[in-house]
Amino acid sequence: MVTLQYILKKRNIGAMLIPFQTVMEVAQSCPDMAFVHSIDHSLREVKIPPNIFFIDMGGSLENYFSAILASDAVISSDSSAYHVAGAFRKPAVALFGPVNSALRTLYCKSVFPIDAGYVGSICSSPCGLNAVTELNPPNPNAEAKVYDKCPEAESKGTRYSPCLLSITPSQITKALHKVLNAS
Repeated sequence: MVTLQYILKKRNIGAMLIPFQTVMEVAQSCPDMAFVHSIDHSLREVKIPPNIFFIDMGGSLENYFSAILASDAVISSDSSAYHVAGAFRKPAVALFGPVNSALRTLYCKSVFPIDAGYVGSICSSPCGLNAVTELNPPNPNAEAKVYDKCPEAESKGTRYSPCLLSITPSQITKALHKVLNAS
């Protein structure tokens, strides 16, 4: 928590479960804001902008909730982070690709959703599948089989749904400024 208390001198933005490259680009475009990201040990060789800080949010729900509560805003994929932010009435930008935001944000008034609008070679958003889904595709025209993950992500060799990757850092930055100015 010392890290969070230190960075509260700047705007503190929690960034949850979105590609780190995207977080870096948003952070670089907002140098006056501090960004908190969950620890990712694969980033040891990456040059990290000085306004990105790391916290271990995998240890307990208390750490996770505290990081969100201490944030001025949250940027998240379709995950628990924006729900928790909404419960704390914290502004949040939530990124949606595989699922339409209208299904999940109806009661979260402090959440600004961004829907991907992705059209790929195999599927388009919202398709109902994410990079780790193991369900039959909701599209009745799709081949009925169980997927290990998003077929588009698999074909592109990425661990993130391509629809989420299609949301630009510029879109996120604009939405972030919008939610911060509205709060």
